[in-house]
Amino acid sequence: MPSNQTLADENRAFIVDYFNALSGKPKSTEVIGKYVADEALARHIAESEVAFPKYELIIEDMVAEGDMVVVRAKFRGIHRGPFAGIQPTGKAAAAGLIIIYKVHNRKIVNHSMQFDMFSLLQQLQQTEPAKPEQSNQALVQRQLEAFARKDIDALVNNCASDCEFYAPGPEVVPYAGTMKGHTEIRSYFENLINSETNANLTIDHFFVQGNTVVVIGRYSSQVTSTGKAIQSPVSLTFEVRGDKFVKYTALADAAALASAHTQGAAAART
Repeated sequence: MPSNQTLADENRAFIVDYFNALSGKPKSTEVIGKYVADEALARHIAESEVAFPKYELIIEDMVAEGDMVVVRAKFRGIHRGPFAGIQPTGKAAAAGLIIIYKVHNRKIVNHSMQFDMFSLLQQLQQTEPAKPEQSNQALVQRQLEAFARKDIDALVNNCASDCEFYAPGPEVVPYAGTMKGHTEIRSYFENLINSETNANLTIDHFFVQGNTVVVIGRYSSQVTSTGKAIQSPVSLTFEVRGDKFVKYTALADAAALASAHTQGAAAART
């Protein structure tokens, strides 16, 4: 069995090979499958490739320990496909990111990513900004107010009957996963609200583009079952149809959520 340092060195070299294989090149299913066993990451790469064909990933810093590799990198690409509700602009864009990879047998089996979505969306805005969609932003603000007062009926009623929620995270987090329809979305909010106390969402930025609203902020709470605190940046993306949400994606620090929801001293690793 290799030592912890040997394993870390091997995984560091593997991630460098992975970046070299993807950066600035077409990201086919075969290429992705050679390195990635994490379905969520594979889907993210494929979707990003449609929006930014042959996008680059430039490693700026890297730390490896055992089966975990942390990379600070820069994303760079040209916007040639739909992204976050924004039609192709042909603009070059770049943004920073930090990714934590878990590697097993030369495959990425899990990941957690923090991406500067706000900066990227700012770069893709039209030269002449479209008229702000006040009604869409107002709907999101009502949703955030309903969450603050724990009004589950209002939270569900603001969603279309076919609305889809996506909140990536490990199984130990009771509200992580993909939910669709009012029944599953109600369970999402019930699990979130009932599993944590002292929840507080601080909003730093609103970004509105057509039918898409992105909220950037910070979330804190305390997990009822463990007594552990959560402190995490969050990115919430809402897609609106008429006066209802049809899609909602909540991105947060998956490692922080896993740690807070894990009993005992040893945190779940993602």
